[in-house]
Amino acid sequence: QDLIRRVEDAFKKHLVNVRWMDNVTRDATAAKLDQISNNVGFPDEWIDYASLAPLIANDLFENEQIARKFDTSREFHKLNKPVDRAEWEMSAPTVNAYYDPSKNKMVFPAGILQFPFFERTAPAAVNFGGIGAVMGHELTHAFDDEVW
Repeated sequence: QDLIRRVEDAFKKHLVNVRWMDNVTRDATAAKLDQISNNVGFPDEWIDYASLAPLIANDLFENEQIARKFDTSREFHKLNKPVDRAEWEMSAPTVNAYYDPSKNKMVFPAGILQFPFFERTAPAAVNFGGIGAVMGHELTHAFDDEVW
């Protein structure tokens, strides 16, 4: 959380130097930046797989169908319900990150919080050069015109 906050603070600090932005745009950008939610590591709630039908040994095709049926059912149960703003679109062990424009949030799963992107005992400069670059990249998606 500290790293992403520092990346966001640097972004905000440099807004004053962006000559092509007028004050209204600059203020709107700063306000949006202040509202970004950062999800790091793993979601607050895990997907409950208790209702997933038992998998079948040595039958990849059938297991794929079972998994798709489970996921489709899960998605249909979301219809006509409020959006779960805490839900993640990728699993915690995934080595990736993303910005979700519909929820104005960034997600950095535990999978990307490992070498070579992040190492708890590494100097700050090393982590800013790794995961910090990923964080800055995702942050810019909040302000580009092609967020998907």
